[in-house]
Amino acid sequence: MKSQEATTKKRATETEKNSRSASGGWEFIGARLRRVRQGLKHLLESLLEDEVTGKLNAKRYERSDKRQGYRGGHYTRNLVTRYGLLERLKVPRIEEGIMDFQLIDKYERRRADVDAAIGRLFLQGVSTGRLNAIAGELFGREVSADTVSRTASCLDEELKQYQTRDSPTISPSCSWTG
Repeated sequence: MKSQEATTKKRATETEKNSRSASGGWEFIGARLRRVRQGLKHLLESLLEDEVTGKLNAKRYERSDKRQGYRGGHYTRNLVTRYGLLERLKVPRIEEGIMDFQLIDKYERRRADVDAAIGRLFLQGVSTGRLNAIAGELFGREVSADTVSRTASCLDEELKQYQTRDSPTISPSCSWTG
């Protein structure tokens, strides 16, 4: 009898140690993911600045005869990526005119791959309420039922285009081997 109790206590102790090491592993992964998000944010901000530099033909504070305008500060935007939420991403402005970036759309709040993942989950039968929780865990930002519906409707349109496309004619052939 004592051996069963000792074995049970030993298993409980091992399980507790494993759960502590597993939670430490998740903390490690979370710390790495935060660094990835910080690096991605820095990279995106640098690329956006480079686009403005290209449009204005001058770097920040550079005096040049080729300059075609001036910077107008920054505004911040939150952007949901596959790596999570990038908070307070600095998007540069120009003083006159509109800056159309190649990297992000004007009103983009989520990357297209995030919308595609949401749509695929919805098409797999995941409820909008459950999708909200999944998106919160994966991307750091929950999504509304309207967002899920809009994403699914975009996928419906793509599916209709795929189904009505011109397909090459394939002649049926059968071969019987015996």
